[in-house]
Amino acid sequence: MSAANFEKRWHVLSTKPGMERKVAETLEKKKIESYCPFTLNGRSWSERRRTAPAVLFKGMVFAKVSPEAYETLLSVDGVINIIFWLSEPAIVNQEEIDTIRKFIAEYDKVTLEKITCRPERARTHRKWSAGNVGRQYR
Repeated sequence: MSAANFEKRWHVLSTKPGMERKVAETLEKKKIESYCPFTLNGRSWSERRRTAPAVLFKGMVFAKVSPEAYETLLSVDGVINIIFWLSEPAIVNQEEIDTIRKFIAEYDKVTLEKITCRPERARTHRKWSAGNVGRQYR
């Protein structure tokens, strides 16, 4: 195997709900570089409102490791699994991590919205108008 195969790269870990901060702290104690972005969000209790740090990517922590450290990642309390993309561990480029860090530093209150992506096809009379002419869906 070449040295490039053992290069440390950013991976995405799936964590138990609310365990992101603890997972990041545990990884740092094990000398594993990790990143869990936080943002300031207002929360309200009864009549008072308080700004508190909140995890930006719920259920996710970034960890910079080489492939031989996967077992160490999975042994950390609170880690569910390494997130995969196309049957391979998902890799995040250093530039993307830097962009997230820069964005969080520049803007105090950041929120993520979940959107639904739909195919750009119009459904007409049980048939899709683009690409699947003749195939019926019920």
